[in-house]
Formats: sequence, C-alpha cells, structure tokens
Amino acid sequence: MPQPNTRLVFPHSLPDPQSSLQVSGCGDETESIKIAGEELYIGEVEDMADAILLGREPRVSLHDSRNNIAAILALLESARTHQPVLL
Repeated sequence: MPQPNTRLVFPHSLPDPQSSLQVSGCGDETESIKIAGEELYIGEVEDMADAILLGREPRVSLHDSRNNIAAILALLESARTHQPVLL
C-alpha cells in the first residue's frame, strides 16, 4: 500500500505505452517507472485461466485486485479533475 504522502503522476490522462509513471515520495525524490505494453497482461490472463481450470488460487488475491481497481479509479479521477485523490 502506498505511503500517505506518495503521489503518482501520469504525464497524460491516458498514458501511451511509450510513457512512464512518475512516483514522488515525501521528499524531493522522484522515481520514473516505464509503462509496459499490452504483453504485460498475458501472464495475468494465463494465471487466471490456470486458477479456473486447475482449481487453484490465483497469484493475485481478490483483496489485492480490489485495491488495484481502487488505485486505478483514483488515478483516473485525478487525471479527470487534475487534483490528488486520497485512497
């Protein structure tokens, strides 16, 4: 879970695969994370298919998935309003 004063900044409201995500902490430090293309999701789809077909737990839990969706919705809201959104 991100620290309370951590900010994620997209260079555009919907970043293209060639852009990067900027993560800023409490201080002046900023980390740039390259955004992968669509191949990033192939492993997730295969893992979910294996979980369904083989009856095992997926690698990403339902709790983690819900938190991921909450973060994505907050990012979209922040991009739409140009304001920080607290989780």
